[in-house]
Amino acid sequence: MKNLKNYLFNLIALMCVMNLTIGTSIAQTNYFAATGAGTGNTGSYCTGVGYNSLHSSNSGILNSAFGVNALSTNTTGHDNTSIGSYSLSSNTFGENNTAVGSYSLAANTTGAQNTAMGASALSANTIGGNNTANGFLSLYVNTTGSSNTAIGSRALKNNTIGNNNTACGNQALYSNTSGSYNTAWGYGALLSNTTGNSNSAGGYQSLYSNSSGIYNTANGYQSLLNNTTGNYNTANGTYSLSLNTTGNNNTACGYYSLETNSSGYNNSALGAYSLFTNKGGYNNTSIGDSSLYGNTTGAANVAIGKDAGALRAVYNKCTFVGATADASVTGKTNATAIGYGASVNASNKIRVGNTAVTSIGGQVGWTTVSDIRLKENINDSKLGLNFILNLHPVTYNYKDEEQRDILYTGLIAQEVDAAAKKEGVDFSGVDKSGEYWGIRYGDLSVPLIKSVQELSMQNEELKKALVEMQQQINALTGNSDKAKSNIGTPQISIAPNPTSDIATITISSNDKMQNLVVKIVDASGKIIRSYNATTVTSSFEFNTSTLSKGTYLVQLFNQNELMKTEKLIVQ
Repeated sequence: MKNLKNYLFNLIALMCVMNLTIGTSIAQTNYFAATGAGTGNTGSYCTGVGYNSLHSSNSGILNSAFGVNALSTNTTGHDNTSIGSYSLSSNTFGENNTAVGSYSLAANTTGAQNTAMGASALSANTIGGNNTANGFLSLYVNTTGSSNTAIGSRALKNNTIGNNNTACGNQALYSNTSGSYNTAWGYGALLSNTTGNSNSAGGYQSLYSNSSGIYNTANGYQSLLNNTTGNYNTANGTYSLSLNTTGNNNTACGYYSLETNSSGYNNSALGAYSLFTNKGGYNNTSIGDSSLYGNTTGAANVAIGKDAGALRAVYNKCTFVGATADASVTGKTNATAIGYGASVNASNKIRVGNTAVTSIGGQVGWTTVSDIRLKENINDSKLGLNFILNLHPVTYNYKDEEQRDILYTGLIAQEVDAAAKKEGVDFSGVDKSGEYWGIRYGDLSVPLIKSVQELSMQNEELKKALVEMQQQINALTGNSDKAKSNIGTPQISIAPNPTSDIATITISSNDKMQNLVVKIVDASGKIIRSYNATTVTSSFEFNTSTLSKGTYLVQLFNQNELMKTEKLIVQ
């Protein structure tokens, strides 16, 4: 029996070389002899095995047909190979086609360079060329589509005129009709695509529901699973963008990244669970595991770092940089937190560092925009010396555990606010945004400058008063010989000077003086204290501890005439 099989095999091979066809004796034992293989064939180097195989060929060469009606209508087509009943049965001029399987390339007429392997693979193809179908019903209804590759049962099954598609996997690109330049790899990848173009799907059911969306790329289990009409999306990772339907221009890279997005657009998510709950939010960028995890409809946010911006549902135009950097409450706009664990509590606010930070600095000082071209309603500041004198410098410790042992020096925000309100001013140096108040110490430089200016003006007034007093003294002592003889030269000594506590004022005069009076006046000329000198030499103790810092005058009068003046400086 074995020898008989070998004999028959060698006989068939010999007859193929001799350009013979096998008819009733072998191939058609189940059919009638009148319609044997190769009837009417005049082509060279052809092989026909099966009822009506190569039946009408008259000049085609290098054709091989195995099966009932295989290549039965071929006329001038050449270099074709068909194996299976009705495979390439309608081919006339098509060339370089290979059909393996019942009804594979059955309708092909002039299509060339096609390869079909599997029952009914490329069975409807007529003039489409350069197609490759490997699998049951792969490229089943393709007619004129060209340069398609389908590997897997029902891959590209419904494609008719789509070109340059590649499908690898059971039912990959199953529904595609006219879509072109698509690539699907994996079971059910791009299964629902009909007219969408230039999509790439790799992974089980990736881009499964896409119908007309274009230029989408999905790589991962059920990535972009529900996308229907969304365009220009890129999903890389299991379940990434899996619920997206109409959103465009999204990029998701990481397990479950942008998983619940439906209509949001222009989002970029890098990291597992990044932008996980986003639905309609747009123009967001998240980098890091679970970054912007809770955002749903917020827009134009940036989060970099693990769990950055992850806690809240809605942000807009917010920036979070650093692991767990976030806002303390939801619904904030234009809020920024920078640094590990940094937390911002108000819109339009920036927070740098967490409660453990003890130093923030840089090479140069902070610049505040202050160009006059940006300002209007410019008026003199009302905050000056009185405001500064009402401030209460304190030392303190923060309650936070990490800074409890550090002694700080500063002001209390509520006290600064009260001092400003006493002057009728809502001071910009008190930051009331968020739950806790703060102080902008840089803003305090303005009232400090004004205080110095006010003190300078007082000093100039005192200088002027001293000159005038000295002129009066000179007039009294230099123009009257009688005055010289009667008055003499009184002396005033003050110790210590400057002083901040008790000053001893000593008056020395000749014995002809009487009714001497010592007056202490401030810069405005107001008399602070007066003493009567009853002896030739008198001393007084003057308590300065209750006085404001500044320069005062000690004046000596004799019968209401100014005789001598000295400065008293209180520190």
